[in-house]
Order: sequence, then C-alpha cells, then structure tokens
Amino acid sequence: MLYIHIPFCKSRCIYCSFFSSVSLNNKDKYINALCREIELRHKYLNSKKLSSVYLGGGTPSLLQKDDLEQIFGQINRYFEITPQTEVTIECNPDDIDEDFLHTLRLFPFNRISMGIQTFDDEQLSFLNRRHSSQQAEESIKRLQASDFNNISADLIYSLPSQTLKQWTKDIDTLLSLGVRHISAYSLTYEEGTKLYSLLKNKKLATVSDDDSWMFFTTLRQKLTEAGFEHYEVSNFALPEHHSRHNSGYWSGKHYLGIGTSAHSYNGTSRSWNISNIPKYCYLIEQGEPFSEQEILSDTDKYNEFVFLSLRTSKGINLNRLKADFGASLADYCLRCAEKYLNRGTLKITADHLRLTEQGIFVSDGIMSDLMKS
Repeated sequence: MLYIHIPFCKSRCIYCSFFSSVSLNNKDKYINALCREIELRHKYLNSKKLSSVYLGGGTPSLLQKDDLEQIFGQINRYFEITPQTEVTIECNPDDIDEDFLHTLRLFPFNRISMGIQTFDDEQLSFLNRRHSSQQAEESIKRLQASDFNNISADLIYSLPSQTLKQWTKDIDTLLSLGVRHISAYSLTYEEGTKLYSLLKNKKLATVSDDDSWMFFTTLRQKLTEAGFEHYEVSNFALPEHHSRHNSGYWSGKHYLGIGTSAHSYNGTSRSWNISNIPKYCYLIEQGEPFSEQEILSDTDKYNEFVFLSLRTSKGINLNRLKADFGASLADYCLRCAEKYLNRGTLKITADHLRLTEQGIFVSDGIMSDLMKS
C-alpha cells in the first residue's frame, strides 16, 4: 500500500483538524521531494506489487498532467501497479471539469474520493467550502459520464442547526446519484481550528447527543436498506466496493506514506514524516533525516490490533487475539469487555468480539477501555 500526501489546498475548511498548504510556486520543489523520498524508501515494503495507491491529504486535484506524470513515473520505476491495484485520488467537487477529467483518464485512477460534506448550501458556507450543492451533484454526474463509477463521497452530520430533514436529504441525494461508497463523520471540534474557537466563545452550540444518535441511526438505516454494508465505524459501501486502501490500514497491512506528515508501518515499527513543508523539502535535498520512528512493543501491537479490529464490522478475531498475543492479553480483553457485553454495546458471534449498533455510536470509549496502558 502506498499513500502520497498532497497538501495543496485553495481554502481551509473550519472543521479540519490538520491543515497545510503549499504555495503553487513551490509545488515543483515539493513534488521533487516526494519523488526523491520514493527513491529513498522504496525498499520499505516487502513487495513491489502495490495493492493500493492513494493520493490524498489535501487537494491532489490541483495537480497538473506534468505533475502526475512525474509522480507516477517514479512510482512505476520502483513499484508495480497491476490492473487489480486500487488507485484513488481525492478531489474537490469544483475541480471536476473537462480538462481535469481528460487528465485523470491518462493515469491508472479507478477510484475517486470526494469531500461533498453536505448538499445544503447554507451549511457548505458555514464549513467554508468552495463548492455549491449543484456543483457537487454535477461533478458526480460528470465523473460517471466519463466512466469513473467507483466514487466515494464524504458526508458530515451533527452540524450546528442541522435538522433531520436536511440530513435525510443529504443521504437521499447521494443514493439517487448512485454513489457506491459513503464515509460519514460526526462533526468534531478540534483544538486550534476556527470551529473550536467559535464553540469556545459560545458563538455556536453543539448538537445534543440525542440528535446525534438520531442522525447516526437514520444514516445506518437508510444505507443498509439501500444495500450498503456498514463495514467500518464511519464507512458504508455496496458489496465489492469497500475501500481496499483503508481496509488495509484496519487489517494491519504494511504501508508506505510519502510526503509531509505521512505515516508508514511495516509490522514492527511505525514512522512519520515531519509536517513542516519547507523543512521537509530541505532535508530531502540535503539527504538528512526527515522522519521519526518508534519500535512497537507487544502492548503497542495489542492495542493497535484491538483498536483497528473493533472499528470494523468483523470485529476482534478472538482466536487470532489469543494466538498472536497470548492467553493473558486475550483474557484481559474479555474481562474489560464484560461490562459492555452486559450493556449490549458489544457482542460475541462466531468467535469475534463486535460492536453492536449502540456500541458503534460510543465506540471511542469502548476501544479505549479494551486497550492496555
């Protein structure tokens, strides 16, 4: 799995927990650094064949044909993209024009991820999004008309003043457009963002827990009735359209992250690149270290296995838990899970410990309690 972080962005969304931008004047320098990092780290993965390639982390749709040729030329120099490889690019709806579609068709992209967020223009304005609801609908139709049918769309719920009618319209609109994958997230208030500042200064009010639960259950009911599988806490897909890239993260597959703030994992250690873009480019140019690394302890590996497995519909494979981490940690996990089993937020079926519908809504607290300090 290969992830390439492209932090180009025209405007900042106030809900973002992380933001960076690269001046388009410095774009070439950053792309050169990306390609150099691929050269330096291509042996990090055991196999040259890639199960997935993901261009994201900002606005990769601002890349031009020459930029993509340079990036894919370097990927193909060191790795192998097969017809089975899932190749995703993140796009903003207002970037989907005929020129961009022509550029996409020149490269092996077979999956598009779009940050729709909502089809309500007032809420889009609140989120500081550039696109309108009409642009969002038209961009999906343009992609489909160009045979890009494997489209994933992001939605956000529990927005201030959002009504159930608005939320239902968002879901129904995506379903009517034939989108095959939907990621839906409850709005969070991350410290350091404009949204957090508005909340702290009491210029907006959060949605109640009861309303958030209503939004979540409505989402789950409507999508499952439409044939979508709720295969991860925040992700729904039609059969055969699960995100292979993200599923790789959740199942513990190895991955290489390229670019600022990108993380990598090889089964025994985790590394992460610095977030400062000019410094990243400088260090790459000078051949100096640009990332940090930690060796994962047995406890770290257990915690990661529990956290990632429990996010998925499959849950924690109890047999694998015992085989990989020993009877002591397996017993610890089940002891911690007992109160949630009694409350009905966890269940055990076919030797797997899974979240129930009620458990998914409060999953963060459950996962935390099952992990070991």
